[in-house]
Amino acid sequence: MLTFLFWNTNGKDIPQLVAELAKAHDVDVLILAECRLRDADLLEGLNAAVTTDLYHLPFSVCTSIRVFTRFSVQFIEPLEESGRYSFRRLRLPGRDEIILGVVHLPSKLYWTEDSHVLECTNLARLIEHQEARAGHSRTLLIGDFNMNPFEKGLVGASGLQAVMSRDVARKRTRTVLGLEYPFFYNPMWSHFGDGGAGPPEPTTMNGRNTLTTSGISLTRFFCGRT
Repeated sequence: MLTFLFWNTNGKDIPQLVAELAKAHDVDVLILAECRLRDADLLEGLNAAVTTDLYHLPFSVCTSIRVFTRFSVQFIEPLEESGRYSFRRLRLPGRDEIILGVVHLPSKLYWTEDSHVLECTNLARLIEHQEARAGHSRTLLIGDFNMNPFEKGLVGASGLQAVMSRDVARKRTRTVLGLEYPFFYNPMWSHFGDGGAGPPEPTTMNGRNTLTTSGISLTRFFCGRT
């Protein structure tokens, strides 16, 4: 079972806390946004007292997010990146290939709602392109969108169309004006409302755990689409 963890550290100097969190949850893929810590310090902390399954830092041109993996970089191949997002093919032996997208969109201090809507639309088209190339729709999208889960860019048909209901997500697509749009499932939605009495707990989706201490995680492969 793979475990993914995303955290916007907000520039804090907390390498030990990051390492302890990764260890406590046995994290395989650690995704950090707004992290100003040195790579060497993070890797030293993550790999302290570890002799196997060392963390690695795959090369990336995405400057706002860092992705650490507890497996060789040969298994996580970059597909498309910018300063605000990174899409990678995760292909581990004996497991189904997935597309992993990590995103960090600007704060509402700097972007309007319309800007977020347009960027979500761009992300949706990018994901469709990568899924068509890969021949499957097993996509996991994680990050700090700086958006509420009910905003237009996240729930709109031409955006990411992320829904809070598993039953809705299992329908796979919906048709609007003759065009078919695939659903994302947003398991984190409930943690922003009445669904959680405390901190978020890991959400299991097809044998993969996703723990987010901030931000949003969206998945398509929960729906059983291949």
